[in-house]
Amino acid sequence: MNTNMLFFNKKIFYFFIILFTVSCINEKKDKSSNGEDNIVDEEAEKKDTILAYTKYDLPLPVNLYVFLKGKNLAFFPELLVPIEKERNYVSNTRKAINMGFYSSDLGYCSTFEQTQKTIDYYVVLKRMAESFGIGEGYNEDFIGRVEKNKNNIDSIYNLSTDAYWKFCNKLESDGKVNVLPFVVVGSWLESMHLITNVPEEKKLRKEIFKKVAEQEEALNNIIKYLYKVMLDSNAFEAIDDIQVLIKQLKNIQSIYKKIYKYEGERLLKKDDFKAIKVEIMTIREEYKNIN
Repeated sequence: MNTNMLFFNKKIFYFFIILFTVSCINEKKDKSSNGEDNIVDEEAEKKDTILAYTKYDLPLPVNLYVFLKGKNLAFFPELLVPIEKERNYVSNTRKAINMGFYSSDLGYCSTFEQTQKTIDYYVVLKRMAESFGIGEGYNEDFIGRVEKNKNNIDSIYNLSTDAYWKFCNKLESDGKVNVLPFVVVGSWLESMHLITNVPEEKKLRKEIFKKVAEQEEALNNIIKYLYKVMLDSNAFEAIDDIQVLIKQLKNIQSIYKKIYKYEGERLLKKDDFKAIKVEIMTIREEYKNIN
């Protein structure tokens, strides 16, 4: 496996450099006159960032949240996984999937400028990361910088995204195939849950449907990635759980394949959207509610 694995394609990467100046590998710091951390200017970020790619092009869940925020939709905290549920998960698989849920929820909170909730989800993620022996990403440095930049939403967003990638990259480099695949799946499921459950304003329905249709590629890439992990000789301890996830995700994949395709794009109708939404919710509820 590529030890510097990043999970998004080239176009998305440049989009985030330009729009949010996110560095997914190297953490950049710039001190303002008052001593607070700030994101460095765009040109310096583009020059210094090291690019690394994976053929799987796994999704960055927060992409969907940026879309929702850009449409001026409200923040819906009732859609998130309750923080108090975290202590109920005892198996590594369920803990990892729920860590994916929480990391995705943290991205949602930070994108929608919910600083306190971002910190709350960080606290949970830090405990879970420590339980896996991972200090990268969700550590004390993160919370300190969030508190310093609590009035700067761009910085909060960038910090939460950077933390997610550092955690994933560390899991990848350590070969923790019993954790990383489940974090990735949990993050994607949660982002799909959120975008398919926001109140559907008629004027946005077409755009939301289009965004959900575009997730077919992300789903296909996740399934390919899970097969690769399962075939890895080091993945024997996670094979059974990965096989279950593949079967569940292929149920969603089969829905996509039945959707009418025109000029290379899936054209979702209301029934298609509902079918995907129900399947996502079914999988999510299974892992969220069982210890």
